Amino acid sequence: MPDCDGGCFYNNTTVEVWRDCATVTTWPTNGGVERTIVEINAATFAEIETIMERHSFGDANPVVEVQRAIGHMPS
Repeated sequence: MPDCDGGCFYNNTTVEVWRDCATVTTWPTNGGVERTIVEINAATFAEIETIMERHSFGDANPVVEVQRAIGHMPS
């Protein structure tokens, strides 16, 4: 697996971003791990880069905004 281009973590959810995909990993409070891999295109990658540059580390906003950008909001 190539090096991760970016990522963020907040409230038991991690978003990792590569040039062609993003992974969303969640550790539910009842245990276990849920991981989803979403393919992304160059435009979505550029949108995510902008999101990550706009926010500071530890801020919840990039996690939420990246999930919106890739169409993976928690239910």
